[in-house]
Amino acid sequence: MRSVLLFFLFVAGPTILRPVLGAINWSEPGRMEAVEDRLTLTAEEASIDLVALRRALPRGGEKLLRGEPFTLLAIGDSVTATGPYPEILAGLLTRATVTASIRVERAAFAGRSVDAAVRRWERDIAPAGADLALILFGLNDQAAGSPLAAYLEQTRWLVERLRAQGADVVLLEPTPHINITPLPTDKAPPPPEASIFRTVVFAAALRELGRELDAPVAPTFDAIWGEGGADLQAAARAMWPLFPAHYSKPFTTLVETGGRGDTIHPNAAGHARIARAVFDTIGGRAPAPALQVTAMTEGGADGRLVSRLRLKNASGRARAGSLALYPFTQDERHERLGYALDIGETGELVFVWPETARPGLFLHLQAVDYHGDGSRAFAFAAPLRPDARWLRERVVVAAPRAVARFETGGGVRETTVAWPEDSELGRVPISETIASGEGSLGLGAELAYVRFAAAASGDIEADGDLAEWVGARWVPVGEPVQARWTRGPADHRAERRECYLHWAFRAGRDGVGVAFRATGEIERDTFTLYFDPRPSDELGTVGPYFWIDGRLRDDGLLALRAGDSSPSGVPGLTGRWRRIGPGEFEGELFVPYALMGADAWPAGGDLGASIVWAHRHADDRVTRLMWAENGHPWNTRWFGVVRRDPEGPLPWRVRVE
Repeated sequence: MRSVLLFFLFVAGPTILRPVLGAINWSEPGRMEAVEDRLTLTAEEASIDLVALRRALPRGGEKLLRGEPFTLLAIGDSVTATGPYPEILAGLLTRATVTASIRVERAAFAGRSVDAAVRRWERDIAPAGADLALILFGLNDQAAGSPLAAYLEQTRWLVERLRAQGADVVLLEPTPHINITPLPTDKAPPPPEASIFRTVVFAAALRELGRELDAPVAPTFDAIWGEGGADLQAAARAMWPLFPAHYSKPFTTLVETGGRGDTIHPNAAGHARIARAVFDTIGGRAPAPALQVTAMTEGGADGRLVSRLRLKNASGRARAGSLALYPFTQDERHERLGYALDIGETGELVFVWPETARPGLFLHLQAVDYHGDGSRAFAFAAPLRPDARWLRERVVVAAPRAVARFETGGGVRETTVAWPEDSELGRVPISETIASGEGSLGLGAELAYVRFAAAASGDIEADGDLAEWVGARWVPVGEPVQARWTRGPADHRAERRECYLHWAFRAGRDGVGVAFRATGEIERDTFTLYFDPRPSDELGTVGPYFWIDGRLRDDGLLALRAGDSSPSGVPGLTGRWRRIGPGEFEGELFVPYALMGADAWPAGGDLGASIVWAHRHADDRVTRLMWAENGHPWNTRWFGVVRRDPEGPLPWRVRVE
């Protein structure tokens, strides 16, 4: 099957069509024709298998074929916001079905990750009334250190709600990021592995989720990667025609600039490839990889992980090449193993993981398959055998002990973990050993507990004077176990007093009062408060949330800004702070319920909440102190809980990670 040929627009020179992106309306008459006229498809490629279409779009396929009004909603980040793949897809579907009447809508914003689509569901997605939803996230999720589990949980949440509205869903793999061409000013350029295929584990996990949900997954990473190259630099150069000098110039290419420019947002040509990959997926014609790889992982005699790879040549010719295997994301360490397979032949390779590798919830290998002058980057699951894992659970306990459960093929083992009754929060390492392969493996996890916070009923005046907080119950934010970020523990303080805070809450008539006391020099610090006002039985599950960003102004005011999921124009968000002694501060703020999409404290008595305080050191390093988080705050699964006017001792929220 021939690839879509777009062109090329740069044949006419670099002065051709360079509109500012904000002025581009890809739906306006003539705009898409400017792109589609450069698409060269055979009659077979422009057609679609109607049986496959009905299978891919079981809810709206017939509506599309009958020519009824049909809404295609593209949900995503800046890749979706800056280019025309949704309109090109609509054109391909219209051409193939003849009768289709397709309207394209977008819910896509620069810098967003999938959690943004979840938290802005009611504003951006639900009202669109999609018949077909395309979901493309991953570039920002991976870059921000969002856990893979969170990415999958939130994608699942979107799929389930879109389907409940009657929409079909196609998932799109995140695309390559090709900023690997060294510049003359680069003193120590990062290795190409740091970006060019950094999203392939997210893409592989997305394919696994798609199979579980019976949702089509379009190979859009492969569509942009194309034939690749003999090395990563050659692969990047081969993709230059698919990326622009700047995303506002979608009809330019990096060929014109020697590789300098926008290396993350495909141009019009790249979007044509994305659209074609989705079109072929809907039509049941997405190509299968020429080299198919599966794997399983066991323990070696020395306790290291050993993955046994099974390769199959699914192409129509003999195939020889090598697999470069990368166990860690954005890390250049790898091993290159050769293979040679006849048509349909299978073979086996063995990869021994580095000593620092540990089995976790998700075990994937990244690979670059080099063959001839080409390559393909991808990732694949390498599940542990025997299948064993700690169950990721969240529970609430009234006594200072909880049960962690470990699941194996032989059943579930339970471990009871206890902590002192006066302990507000903590983390307890837990481990189980299993026989695996030629040896045994220790599977570690962590049980984290944090006591609920309390909020007494009553209004405050956010003037920075904490006299009305006498008798409040304060929660600590500054313990060493609370100093974390996306890669785990990260505490740059020489001692706790460099930055240590206590926080308290009030449940007012019109909003939440929040107060803090702090030690250390905090004038350059920032903080974020997260809120989940859903009913108590939904706390700890994926869902929308709201947040407030804050910093200390020189005039004693708190500079406060509501996040993008809050309604705009809500008055009343205010706060003040003051120094009360050398290295001692206090402050308070008022957060209207309206900024949480609510009009009162949750009726069930519990409010989901999280606190992240970012302390900037003199050398500009940052220590992030997190009240109830595990290193990344963009998922309500791990928020803490504030209980209004509690009676009796407060319980603990416990999770196993």
